[in-house]
Amino acid sequence: MRKLFLYIIFCVLPFLSIAANKSARAYFNEAARYYVAKDFGKAKAAVREGLWQYPEDKKLLALKKKLENQEKEEQQQQQQQKEKEQEKKEQQQQQQQQQQKEKEKGGQGAEGKQNKEQQEQEQKKKEEEQKKNGQGQESEQQKKEREEKEKKAAEEARKKAEEEKKKAAASQNSGNPSSKSEEGKQATGAMGASAAKPVMSKEEAERLLLALRNKERQTKQKIDQNKQAVPASRQGNDW
Repeated sequence: MRKLFLYIIFCVLPFLSIAANKSARAYFNEAARYYVAKDFGKAKAAVREGLWQYPEDKKLLALKKKLENQEKEEQQQQQQQKEKEQEKKEQQQQQQQQQQKEKEKGGQGAEGKQNKEQQEQEQKKKEEEQKKNGQGQESEQQKKEREEKEKKAAEEARKKAEEEKKKAAASQNSGNPSSKSEEGKQATGAMGASAAKPVMSKEEAERLLLALRNKERQTKQKIDQNKQAVPASRQGNDW
């Protein structure tokens, strides 16, 4: 304990006395040197120490205020610098995004053009295939329609032959029975022949119709001849 007391007396007290003897001007000069050297941390420490000894010293207070303003300016400058850096960074990001979009757009444009051409070619191929298939279907349909038309023509020819047969029979009531029966047999034979065929071509139907018309014309000629022969026989009898 005695040693500690002696240590305080001989070591600490001299320094305290020296510090106590340091004037406010000395603190100010020390802080000013640090300020000029832009070592603001040490300048603030010297001002704080001087104001702790001389709290009313105007120079130290003025220097303290100046250091505070300097600190605020530095903070503002740092903040502005950060904002500028942030703005610059955002601009760079926007430029990169814009370039990326343009690049993607350009790539999509070329790719889209290529895809469009490919789609057009595929569509053209599909249309050609559909056209070919449609032509095949159309030929089948035309074939069916032709067969139906031939059947219809044969049926109409048969009906017309029957009607002509009935007309001939009605007009030949006073005519030759043998010719009637013969013509009826021929017409019946023709109709039987036409009915026996399951499918008749257009040419065959036309030939059958032409034969029926010729037969009808011959029948009418015979009927006219018979009508002319009947009055002549009656005149001979009167004589």
